[in-house]
Amino acid sequence: MSNLEIVSYLLVVTGIYAIGEFVGASTKARVSSVFVSMLIFLVGFLSGVIPGDIIELSTLQPLTKWAGACIVFHMGTTIKLTDFKREWRTVATAMIGMIGVMIGCVAIIPFIGKANAVVAIPCVTGAIHATRIITTAASELGLVTAAALGTCIYGIQSFVGTPIASFCGRIEANRLMGEFRADKEAYYKKYSSTQVVDASGNRKVPFWEKHEKYFGNFTCIAIAVFAAYIANWIQTFTNINSTVWALFIGVALGTLGIVPNGILVRAKTQGFLNMITFCSVIPNLAKVSLDMLASLLLLLVVIFVAAMVGIALLVLVLPGWKLVGSKTLSFGICACQLLGFPSTLLISEDIAKAIGTNKEEEDAILMRLTPAYVISGMVSVTTISVVIASFFVNFLG
Repeated sequence: MSNLEIVSYLLVVTGIYAIGEFVGASTKARVSSVFVSMLIFLVGFLSGVIPGDIIELSTLQPLTKWAGACIVFHMGTTIKLTDFKREWRTVATAMIGMIGVMIGCVAIIPFIGKANAVVAIPCVTGAIHATRIITTAASELGLVTAAALGTCIYGIQSFVGTPIASFCGRIEANRLMGEFRADKEAYYKKYSSTQVVDASGNRKVPFWEKHEKYFGNFTCIAIAVFAAYIANWIQTFTNINSTVWALFIGVALGTLGIVPNGILVRAKTQGFLNMITFCSVIPNLAKVSLDMLASLLLLLVVIFVAAMVGIALLVLVLPGWKLVGSKTLSFGICACQLLGFPSTLLISEDIAKAIGTNKEEEDAILMRLTPAYVISGMVSVTTISVVIASFFVNFLG
């Protein structure tokens, strides 16, 4: 394949992302850029206009194998341990949302069958790892429809979760701006990370800031890649996904002040690696066929409606929303189990750009929305869903 062909495929991929970003900005995040991009890819795959292996043809596929861990490490550097302590309500709300999905899917067993419901639960609450576990088990047992259903759920769940998370996030962002504009000092006190001070009450200067001149672009990139290497190395011993370890490493080094907060922003590579990470999920859309969509459409509608009803029951009707103090934010947090990283981060950024009128307001929105959405996605998609999938495999027989 010539360089011209490679660049032409790369242009298509980046062009689709650009269209999504344009639509997201022009609609002020009423239509998410993530949703638009994935819809264009899906239509392109189904129509045959876009080749199913376009990510591979554009030579981006190999980069997806390491970009995700680097981005997760970067994200970890932006979150202090005090954030996790403060976001325990987010963690609890995300788990309540997952329970809501289980309740909804179990309730419709008489209509869709036990195997389909069992496969649906980990696929709705998780991503590729949970989907792989449950669909592989279903295939080995000869449950072809259930396995195909799980693949379809994974392929289209972002189309369900993205508009919900975006809608809820916009409402919450507008509410947050009301708080911010009324009293900035109170807002920062309520939502910003606790500043580290010494015994005299003075701010402690972190290690990286004392040696700031040494943390250039290449050094920051090298640190992120080294963290990804360590995370993957640990995975070989623990069988726990490398992204979880990358997150922990980022949080630890960021909290200790060893590396800059948002290390890839300093390296000026966050946007590029966000794009690469997003590319990792695009090939799954190419596996969805029109015949598959047509035959499974009713099942998909029933499952996602039941899942949303289950969530609504626990966080809107029952007082689950009181954990985070907002019905819209709590529902948005629960919807993040349909997305995971990097969609949760990209949606937060879309909303901040749309609602904030300047950089200060955008940062203020991200200060609250990013930890809530990203941590929720990490709790559900990256970790707990894998446990759920491993558990529900036992009920397929």
